Amino acid sequence: PWPSWPTAALAPWPSWPTAALAATVLAATVAGVRHERRAADPILPPRLFRRRGLTVACATSFLVGAVMFGGVIYLPQYLQVVRGHDATAAGLLMLPQVGTMIVASAVSGRLISRTGRWKVFPVVGCALVTAGAVLLSPLAPDTPGWWLAGAMAVLGAGTGLTQQVLV
Repeated sequence: PWPSWPTAALAPWPSWPTAALAATVLAATVAGVRHERRAADPILPPRLFRRRGLTVACATSFLVGAVMFGGVIYLPQYLQVVRGHDATAAGLLMLPQVGTMIVASAVSGRLISRTGRWKVFPVVGCALVTAGAVLLSPLAPDTPGWWLAGAMAVLGAGTGLTQQVLV
């Protein structure tokens, strides 16, 4: 079984399946970078990564996206499997994350257009994404609903603030 939160009892973090998966990811990354460097017409030309701004934006987008999609995929499963909600209720319980993401994205976009200042939004957004992920990390079957909603709102606000600049 591949290691994931639902199968943590079958393949805990310090186990051979986890190590094999990490080694596979590392090998695939190295192979992909080597291939792109030698390709006549690369999909993502390596010379682009000489520009620090692009490298930082790509790395930040990857990390924020990983947390966001991790939440969008994991949290509905948590709400259904652990908390016993049906799919509709789980979707509705995701509204704090989605709602704050929409509001933060719209507000930050308007503020950027009005002021021309954009650097503060991804910095604050990344801080909020980190805070939201930390707040969501101790989820248990008895985690209070207000805690879950608040943590999801923080995660959503952070994601919304980063998307106007990074996307």
